[in-house]
Amino acid sequence: MEYLLTACIWLPLGGALILVLLPSEREGLARELALTMAGVQLLMTIAIGARFDAAVSGVQFVARREWIPALGISFHIGVDGLSLPFVGLVALLGFAGLLASRPRAEGMKGVSIAVLTAMGALTGCFVSLDLFLFYTFFEFAPLPLFFLIGIRGGTSRIYAAVRFLFYAASGSFPVLIAILYLADFRRLAVGTLGFGLEELVGLPLPLETQQWLLLAFFVGFAVRGALVPLHTWLAEAEGRAPVAGAVLLAGGWLSLGGYGLLRFCPYLFPDAFLHFRLYFFGLALCGLSYSAILILVQRNRRGLIACFSICQMGLVLLGISSLQLAGMQGSGLLLLSHGLIAAALLLLVDMLERRERDGDERVKGWALPSRPVLSVCLLIAVAAAVAFPGLSGFAGLLPVVLGGYEAFGFIALVSGFGIYLLAVGLLPLLANGSGGAVERSTEPADLHWREGVAVLPLLLCIVCIGLFPRPLESAFEEPFSQVLTRIDSAEEREEVEHLEDGGEEEKDGVTESETPSLGEG
Repeated sequence: MEYLLTACIWLPLGGALILVLLPSEREGLARELALTMAGVQLLMTIAIGARFDAAVSGVQFVARREWIPALGISFHIGVDGLSLPFVGLVALLGFAGLLASRPRAEGMKGVSIAVLTAMGALTGCFVSLDLFLFYTFFEFAPLPLFFLIGIRGGTSRIYAAVRFLFYAASGSFPVLIAILYLADFRRLAVGTLGFGLEELVGLPLPLETQQWLLLAFFVGFAVRGALVPLHTWLAEAEGRAPVAGAVLLAGGWLSLGGYGLLRFCPYLFPDAFLHFRLYFFGLALCGLSYSAILILVQRNRRGLIACFSICQMGLVLLGISSLQLAGMQGSGLLLLSHGLIAAALLLLVDMLERRERDGDERVKGWALPSRPVLSVCLLIAVAAAVAFPGLSGFAGLLPVVLGGYEAFGFIALVSGFGIYLLAVGLLPLLANGSGGAVERSTEPADLHWREGVAVLPLLLCIVCIGLFPRPLESAFEEPFSQVLTRIDSAEEREEVEHLEDGGEEEKDGVTESETPSLGEG
């Protein structure tokens, strides 16, 4: 079955190359072909999920081929309980974004090519087990997203796209330096170069070295995850991209940042992570506080969704920094939930914008009878965003808060449930987005079947995760248990060092007290 996982990378990338050969005037055909390929990738992901054995520990569907043997680089991929849900998320978001796009919109060929390319690159990031291969996809993924943000021209779009690419490149460079250093350290330790994740785990890195390597990884993933204060690119990029690009940006790109923090930072550098955990916790609190204030003054619809994303990524960091199994499981759930919720909100907002164009992106009134399905869908998505019980947002929030409380006390409890301040900020999506006159619009008042097929699977996943979170928690348990085992070992080393330092100080004190002074006999 490993060929299916390989196909999930190369099918969309190959499909993008095929679309390049189509005449530029065949916009509709390009979209249909891209939609077919995205649908096939989604079906392959479902097949992988159906054959995935949660009772088996370790990585499954492993495929490995030598790539650059002289440097120890290989095409090494596989999935475990942590990476598989995000592979499915990327496939679902790409399919939904293409399906919700206007069939014959201007520039649809370019959008289709970029979406397929982004799907392949993001999938490659989530399944890579070789850090050089991971970095290759990690560096390649911003390029199609850059194109999606800047497509169809315009000064503001180009500015947003260039700003996004600058942030992405700035975050990638420290990660590259850290990966190369790790590989070279392994060469000095064992005599051969290697970039495999398991080959680089457990290297006898000094604490000071771990610290700067951890910070290099953290900066790279914090930029992708839009963590405060590295978030300023998000609202503009998300607001300028077409809906298919915005969905992948908010649901896939931000998830990659959180996934990197979960997968690599505490696993590769446990001693340094213990040292910095309080700083990470403080950064999470800053992100939560900032997003709660910002959302109260935000009026742009996509800006509201960007504020929601910033808040969610702060909560993800809170759960990771707790270094508790519940907190880390909650971070994984919250990250997956955020991708689904943000994508659903963006799709629904785009559907509203098509129906109610008034120039300032705001809609007046509430008219549930005129479009009941659209209004109910929006209500479910907003309820999930504010962590309403029974929906995926709450299923991720609760273990994050409990893990944070166990690690940091009452302040984590208060800050975690501060997400309910988002309810006030997100109300404009309901008050301004569920009614109003349908003027100057060719769209039907309620959901078209194509729009329903795009958004309803997202909402179904949101409800199912909220009601039945246990399967995902079980899938996350084994990868995070490995991380916490390394954290426990780091804590033991830290305790031994403290005892040794204390013993030396006590010995020095005894020696000094027993040494006679010059004035004595």
